[in-house]
Amino acid sequence: MPVQPRSLMMLTLLVSACAPVHTSPSADSSVRPAGPERPQSVARATPTFWAAFSDEGAVWSNGQQACVARVPALQPLCPQWPGPTGPVAWEGERAWVALPSLGQVVTLDRAAESVLAGRTHALSSTRIYREDGSALNYRGMPVKGTLGQPDAVLTASSGQDYALVAGQLWEVDAGRALNRAQGYLLSSGSTVTVTAYPSTETQRGRLELRGTELRWADGTPLPMPGTVRSLGLVGQRPFALLDNSGRWELQPVPLDVN
Repeated sequence: MPVQPRSLMMLTLLVSACAPVHTSPSADSSVRPAGPERPQSVARATPTFWAAFSDEGAVWSNGQQACVARVPALQPLCPQWPGPTGPVAWEGERAWVALPSLGQVVTLDRAAESVLAGRTHALSSTRIYREDGSALNYRGMPVKGTLGQPDAVLTASSGQDYALVAGQLWEVDAGRALNRAQGYLLSSGSTVTVTAYPSTETQRGRLELRGTELRWADGTPLPMPGTVRSLGLVGQRPFALLDNSGRWELQPVPLDVN
């Protein structure tokens, strides 16, 4: 698909929703391959809320609205969408969101690009995962997926994908189950671990999102000026995504608070 203005892309999405799903490699030369993967943290606070953080900023979706906030300003940009919004991810410098009712995965800003993916269930930095566990890359080419619907997926700093499937932690590229696990995925070094709460590692230790409140791993609260919906690292600095009565805001987490 050639790059096109976003207003035209929205019309294209509506028209192409009835088209067959790609099942063969795409010859689209306008979509550049992804560069080296950056560490990314992903926390899903509820079944209808997704967020992803990277060196580029943050991207999130609440099922009706999807937004992106890029460095250095980190000001939310929330385009209008022609249907419900689903999972989000960073692929290099590009921010993606799934539009489930249209069977599309599209960029949120910059050059308008899309992948006809069918029933998308989860996104990582390298893959679009469909409801049955099959996967595409962001050029629309089939790649290795999971044996069944993934509950959560995450790309480690090594560039390898990990997934929670039916109560097991899977190394996707190797096609093997590592151990039984329930919870949330956290990038830890070159691999991924499973935590009881959405979490991120900071220079002061592990920070957790318990409900809508931030707490350190020992349970000590860290007050924030609003309802916390997600947290993650932008570069090496922890940020909290706040919802203040429908007004989104990204705020750095104050690590020097006693």
